[in-house]
Amino acid sequence: MRVYEFLEANLLNDKDYLDYAQFLQRNFGVNSVSKFYSLPFELEMISDLFQEIKHIRNIWYDFRNYPYPETLNDFIRNCQKVKIELKWKVNNGK
Repeated sequence: MRVYEFLEANLLNDKDYLDYAQFLQRNFGVNSVSKFYSLPFELEMISDLFQEIKHIRNIWYDFRNYPYPETLNDFIRNCQKVKIELKWKVNNGK
């Protein structure tokens, strides 16, 4: 499933938002979408939450013009800004 930045997810129509929230609940145990996106960003999240990112070695170089992400949402938004496509891991057992 596509990875949405928090504000994008909130702009989805009701059915799509519910489907997205259920996807996050089923795959990551998320009870609150807003709390999930507000989690403090940790490097381990990249491999825990997302499928392999192409050109991962260049990701911090690509981010050089952006502040280090403080939250998961900041990381997702930075990836979108530098055109790094993220995909959620599916059924990762969490």
